[in-house]
Amino acid sequence: MTISVHTDVSVTAQAWQQAFPDCEEFVFEVVSRVFAEDPPFMPVGAKVEEVEIAVLLADDDTLRQLNGSWRGIDQPTNVLSFPAARGMQIAGYPLFLGDIALGFETVAREAGEQNKHLAQHAAHLIVHGTLHLLGCDHHTNTDAVIMEAHEIRILAALNIPNPYED
Repeated sequence: MTISVHTDVSVTAQAWQQAFPDCEEFVFEVVSRVFAEDPPFMPVGAKVEEVEIAVLLADDDTLRQLNGSWRGIDQPTNVLSFPAARGMQIAGYPLFLGDIALGFETVAREAGEQNKHLAQHAAHLIVHGTLHLLGCDHHTNTDAVIMEAHEIRILAALNIPNPYED
């Protein structure tokens, strides 16, 4: 089954636009790859042909505020995911899976510290966030191994090396 993917990208930090002049296409390509898996990743029991994800490309101050409001942690982070409530699909519209937010300064700093290309690190975090919207998690070692395997496979399809290898 082919799933049509819609991404709604909001860029509120100019640094993202400078690093990725075509942010919207970059995000769309990465998110679409998650749904190109066979079988495609979908919430358990979901039978949909179209999905939508909103992605916010922001600065660290915005991510710090979101992290503080939603997780009680007053510091910036690289990526946050906000899954939508399940069972909220409206006939004739894509299934809205939720929101992902990335903080530029943290993502860029991490990429530098890890000797990774910014685009590859950002793609990894977009895949990671998308998998969270689909119910994947890493609260246990078993869950982390499963989620990382999905990430590695999806990133390989985008010609991005395993982000967990040195």
